[in-house]
Amino acid sequence: MLLDPVVYSARAAESTLEAMLEYLDAVQQYLVSCLERQSEETLAQPVPTACHGETAANLFWVLAQHDVSHGAQIGVIRAQLGGER
Repeated sequence: MLLDPVVYSARAAESTLEAMLEYLDAVQQYLVSCLERQSEETLAQPVPTACHGETAANLFWVLAQHDVSHGAQIGVIRAQLGGER
């Protein structure tokens, strides 16, 4: 599955919960498919980024931690507002 950034960005910009969740699911599926196609050797190679470590594996790890962090923030906010986590 390829993500068309224009289509998904426009859809997410609608600012509905449904659109944002659809976008998040599409991005997660895309990242997982990218990761599954990589070899151990590829993941150990340096990546041209200004931050987030030295290897592709580290970059994927940072992306995962980033999502978990925001998920936790959303859970806390929802709980404070009386919603489900």
